[in-house]
Amino acid sequence: MSKTNDFISLLRNTTNSYKFLFLKSLVSRIRDDESHIEISDLTTDMLVLAWYPNQFFKLSLGSQDKIAEIFKNQGFKYEDDIPFTSPEFEKNLRKQLEKDLDATSISKLAAYVQYRLLHPFFDEDLRGKPDYQKNKMIFEMAANRYDSRQPVYNISIDRKSVRVHPEWSTYIKRNGQLLLQYIEFFWIEYLQKNNPNIPGIINKSCPPKNRNSLATQKRYWEQYALLNDDPKCIYSETKLRKGNISLDHFLPWTYVCHDRIWNIVPTIGPVNSSKGNRLPSIERYLDRFTAIQYQAMKVNSKSNFEWPKLESELLLDLGLSTTTELFDDCTFQTRLKTTIEGQYRLATQLGFAQNWVYN
Repeated sequence: MSKTNDFISLLRNTTNSYKFLFLKSLVSRIRDDESHIEISDLTTDMLVLAWYPNQFFKLSLGSQDKIAEIFKNQGFKYEDDIPFTSPEFEKNLRKQLEKDLDATSISKLAAYVQYRLLHPFFDEDLRGKPDYQKNKMIFEMAANRYDSRQPVYNISIDRKSVRVHPEWSTYIKRNGQLLLQYIEFFWIEYLQKNNPNIPGIINKSCPPKNRNSLATQKRYWEQYALLNDDPKCIYSETKLRKGNISLDHFLPWTYVCHDRIWNIVPTIGPVNSSKGNRLPSIERYLDRFTAIQYQAMKVNSKSNFEWPKLESELLLDLGLSTTTELFDDCTFQTRLKTTIEGQYRLATQLGFAQNWVYN
């Protein structure tokens, strides 16, 4: 069997996050020229990789998964000013995990995964065997058939490290980026399966290298402020002008993970900072929000050269068929309210703080 076919088989029958995270860590370290790798380093990497989708975005990692329990039971909170887009983010997160989490609980993640990842290399021998025998059998076969079967690695006598097979080391170094993309594809598919109603999963699996520019959205709302008679912040009722506009994601970006114009509203810096990642009070602000959205749409449709693209996005996202429906005040605001309210309920169920009010 070719190395590619062998690699593809590694993620077969994956029922929890461990294989994805362990394999991603392993491939990354082999690409960095590591060949003897401590299992404790791999399990800490698993927590680093899981933190962003599970803790930052509150995505479920599956009903059998214990990683979320580790974060919850030990009250782990990432506390650092390093932004997620920084190359230093994962390094800083790792340091904090190693400092704050109990090593014994982390080690429990390695009870099975380093053995079960090798299962496909020895399928015939393991068929019909009870689960409690498999770890020992895989450990012995990976050592005894290291040269003949060429598993990705074998496990040290003390069960604390893995030794990567030279053939696999060469293969992964040559194809590492493609292999990581392969893992990421199935990781996203796994997350989507376990979070079927959550938007933007593809953008929540790992930290972005950079956030998208909001230049188009800024021009849109500056145009509204310029051409509206009395533009005001929906939260503070402060008068808006071109120089003081700060853009707020009405539903937090950490939930929607997109910058569509229908979820962005102009405010001022102090208000935006105060709101953070919380959900605003629907009772207090939703009517104001949909009203300002309608007003801004009318203004920009007549004066903004980017309007055709924005119009297409609004029609698609709000499930409207025609421009006539879009510009019908009642239809537009009803559809936008329905969209916001549905997403608001899901965000609340995920644990986002709700009913924020600006004081």
